[in-house]
Amino acid sequence: MPGMNEKELGFRAALARYENINTRLTALLQRFGSAEAIFAASAAELASAGLTPDAAWAFVSARKKLNGEKELTIAAKHGIQLIALGNDDYPPLLAQIPDAPILLFVRGNPDALRAKPAIAAIGTRKMTTYGVAVVSLIVRPVATAGANIVSGLALGCDAACHEAALQANATTVAVLGTGVDAASVGPITNARLAERIIEAGGALVSEYAPGADGLKHHFPERNRIIAGLTKATLVIEAAEKSGSLITAFLALEYNRDVYAVPGPITSPGSAGCNKLIARGAAPAIQADTIIEHLGLKNPKRKSAKPKSSDPAQNAILAALAENPLDTDALTAKTGLPPGELFAALTALEIAGSITRTGDRYLTRD
Repeated sequence: MPGMNEKELGFRAALARYENINTRLTALLQRFGSAEAIFAASAAELASAGLTPDAAWAFVSARKKLNGEKELTIAAKHGIQLIALGNDDYPPLLAQIPDAPILLFVRGNPDALRAKPAIAAIGTRKMTTYGVAVVSLIVRPVATAGANIVSGLALGCDAACHEAALQANATTVAVLGTGVDAASVGPITNARLAERIIEAGGALVSEYAPGADGLKHHFPERNRIIAGLTKATLVIEAAEKSGSLITAFLALEYNRDVYAVPGPITSPGSAGCNKLIARGAAPAIQADTIIEHLGLKNPKRKSAKPKSSDPAQNAILAALAENPLDTDALTAKTGLPPGELFAALTALEIAGSITRTGDRYLTRD
């Protein structure tokens, strides 16, 4: 790593292993200048730098069991790269936030953390069919236009946003509340998605050491990394009390842009988004606005060419070109009898030309 020796990286990795002072690490590093100096500081010096006396004494006692060389060996074993705050390879946007992690553990392509422009795309774990449609209508076009999609690999919206980026052959980064080693990645149901992100040239990143579990307090802490890595944050669906709102408010604190997808006032899953809009977040109602704001160009839309030799199927594809529709809307737009409509829909699903989310259909391209 340019500008930092292996020994210092090891000390920082050892500090990450001792999580009891992780919220004070940035301040401690500013005070002492290096992780090695933090390890050498007395309890009194640590207390004068902001630790409570009890926390200072606890660290002085615990650091005897921490081993930087061992941490370097563990990272190498798992194919994890260490990126230190202050080095040229540290993500510049993240370095701007006041509580930037002093060390990042990265598995995959570290350049993905600096890919521009980056936008956080996040939301509830309990995604509705509305959220699924929004990912297709907004996140995927933004990714197709060249944006780096950053999210948290959680179930629901996060996973759908990573998936949309992969389908668009775009860069995507997953910020974890666990270690980035394969055995620690969670939730386990998204382990294969994590590997696909790496295989596609993206990355998994965390401030937690290999082997770290997804403790409850890790997730609000990791949200600052999601907000800090990106130029803007897009909230797709979020309840009134949601981790996604933490990320959005942090983004505002960091002077980053925030978009929120409006939803029905009767939907609990949209209450948080509507609250953000009421507080000044930009309503996200189409991909074009975000694409233009990020300084990207809309990819050329494909001309409406027949994709099937069947007229009924072509009529359905034309109807779905702009928006997902349910069967009633499709009947109205295509004029097809119900029997012919359902036969054509089934054939298109089997062919992989369309997919269904709840009661609505949308095209795959």
